[in-house]
Amino acid sequence: NRQIFHSFPANMENLIHLAQDWAEEMAAACQTARESIFISAISLQPPRQANTTPFCRLWDSWTNAAARGAQVTFFLPTPSVVHPATARNAISAAVAFDAGMKTRFVPPPNLMHAKSVIIDRRQVWIGSGNMTAAAAHFNHEIYISFNSEQIAAQIINRWQAISNPA
Repeated sequence: NRQIFHSFPANMENLIHLAQDWAEEMAAACQTARESIFISAISLQPPRQANTTPFCRLWDSWTNAAARGAQVTFFLPTPSVVHPATARNAISAAVAFDAGMKTRFVPPPNLMHAKSVIIDRRQVWIGSGNMTAAAAHFNHEIYISFNSEQIAAQIINRWQAISNPA
């Protein structure tokens, strides 16, 4: 069975985050991280310069969390010429490492395509946007967020199982 979710908790409060708002709202949530942030995407492109855009604030929320001692881990597909969206993942992983964050690569043949963020092993964000300025500023994206330690654990365990060790 390749399905991760069995059922959703009855008391789950869904929050839908649309358009450019998702990056800003996710950044605010990540600023509260005390223990960990786990991030999956097909593509990660750190900001090229400091600014006040929503994606830059999201990146800053991750680097600030790492500086506070929270474990920040990216799960990305191994860079491949077959899929251009993955091309910069190795460079992005090096930038993340320099900022105190870790990256685990998911090797072929399957492509890591899921976009998720899990904060403190409880708050789960699942959506369509990659971790790039284009997704945060120009694309029509959507994220849903909710609190569930059970679902968070299932997702983290899955990403850890299919990725190379950090």
